[in-house]
Amino acid sequence: MAKKCVLENCNDNAFGFYPLCKKHLEQTKTGQVYKDKTGKWIEDNKIDFSNTLTDAENENTIKDNEGNKCKLCGEPISDKYTYCKECYYDINDRMDELDKNQNPQKLKDYYYNAKDYAMRIFNEDKIYYQKLTMIAITNLLSQLYDDDSLVERLHKDIEKINENLKTKNEKLSTNIKEVKKVDEIKADNDLDRAKIKKTQDGHFVESEFEIKVDDILYTNNIIHAYSIKVDEITERTVVCDWYLPVLTDKGIYIELWGVKGDEKYTKNKREKIELYNKHNLRLIEIEYDELKDNTQRLRSSIKTQYNKYKDEILNSIKS
Repeated sequence: MAKKCVLENCNDNAFGFYPLCKKHLEQTKTGQVYKDKTGKWIEDNKIDFSNTLTDAENENTIKDNEGNKCKLCGEPISDKYTYCKECYYDINDRMDELDKNQNPQKLKDYYYNAKDYAMRIFNEDKIYYQKLTMIAITNLLSQLYDDDSLVERLHKDIEKINENLKTKNEKLSTNIKEVKKVDEIKADNDLDRAKIKKTQDGHFVESEFEIKVDDILYTNNIIHAYSIKVDEITERTVVCDWYLPVLTDKGIYIELWGVKGDEKYTKNKREKIELYNKHNLRLIEIEYDELKDNTQRLRSSIKTQYNKYKDEILNSIKS
């Protein structure tokens, strides 16, 4: 059941995962709706001035609260808000652009695609747009379907994207200073882009074999993310080929094994499998030989293992 706006005498539904309806959320920008010192939201004609921040206090809130920043662009904001005014309106515009006739599963798949793409690119404007899309989808799921399953992970995912971009920029800066000239880096980036291949659902992968597996997941309506760090494994950095979320913090991993006869690759493969087993993670393993055989057989194998591990995860929560 949809949540109601927290303001008294308002019967409208809350907007996304915010506590206010869209109308009253807009009025926080004009000062017609306030949050008093007790944390209660009130309208202008009901303000208790003994509990409400003064104009001077409101103006100094951002300076006094340096740790509170817009979750989207990082600009300092008042502790009353999650996003700055500009980002808030960008989110609303992006929500209006999205197809609201998509079912929740398609919206979630779009969310993971946006996150995946943001983790793989450098362009800050494009990354901002992908983060904007993730927030808009999370709001729509909550608003249209009363589905808050992405709310908990949204800002964690955005933090990962921001940290990933920061790391990339640091590495790029080092390369420019110590190794290459700007034109050489551009040439390398052009070569990298030439190797990237696109799947049916918009993922960018590195081989025809990976396209085949990704398309199997997509055509079977299995929500998935490509090339994701396995957070549960802390002994070393492990990046899986695909992650299939089942619950907010639990899912299934896929590894596509290819190289044979290479001692270093074989050792790494063995160590990764041991780490998956150590942390009791569900892993679907695919050998390149399977990709050369009947596609229907591979499709059936992936679906069978996915359904098995999905049931195990759901049953472990119930017990």
